[in-house]
Amino acid sequence: YAELGVEQYCPPSELKDAYKKASLRLHPDKMVSRPAQERLEAESELHRIKDAFAVLSEPATRQAYD
Repeated sequence: YAELGVEQYCPPSELKDAYKKASLRLHPDKMVSRPAQERLEAESELHRIKDAFAVLSEPATRQAYD
């Protein structure tokens, strides 16, 4: 939940919106003009966000996580 910046009991639509905002902010195409270290950090954070969304977007895995 912290990776996506949402509360534990938020609705699925809020999860999806948070994921979209974060992925657009950290997308590699947006980081072309940034220094290499900053691009690597953004890529790492994007992977954590993708993993968090994968777990929380499915009702069964979200229930197991909670």
